[in-house]
Amino acid sequence: MNPAIDLGDELPKVFDRLITPESLTFSPEEVRAHRREWIREWLNASVR
Repeated sequence: MNPAIDLGDELPKVFDRLITPESLTFSPEEVRAHRREWIREWLNASVR
């Protein structure tokens, strides 16, 4: 997350405390095996 305006060369110290999100990595085989299940789960959650 970065500020929406230019703050110069250095960001305020508060930006050092931001959480860095973790990324998920799946193999093509894992995606192939779970794709329909994941999409069904996402669709069910999005219509509630």
